[in-house]
Amino acid sequence: SDQLGRRSHSRGRAGTPMQASADEPHQTPAEHEAERFARSVAETLARGRADGRYGRLVLTAAPEFLGMLRGQLDPRVASLVKFEVDRDYTRLDAAGLRARIAELVP
Repeated sequence: SDQLGRRSHSRGRAGTPMQASADEPHQTPAEHEAERFARSVAETLARGRADGRYGRLVLTAAPEFLGMLRGQLDPRVASLVKFEVDRDYTRLDAAGLRARIAELVP
């Protein structure tokens, strides 16, 4: 059919979403939580921009998460991203992270 490949956004009787069909991609609980966290980070960054807390951003995250975060960023926040580092630095403390970013960011 012409609609092949489109995702269905069907709603049940009470307006609640119906369960995805077998041909729709499945999201694991870990992926769902990562997406929620990316949305939360993006919202925090949007509030910070609105409050004038920064004028430019350096984003650093594991490659998969960085891509997810990019997809959640408000365009006004995204325009302030001056540098991205697609590496996982979660094992570094704050001082170590600052030092590593200072080495990488021009």
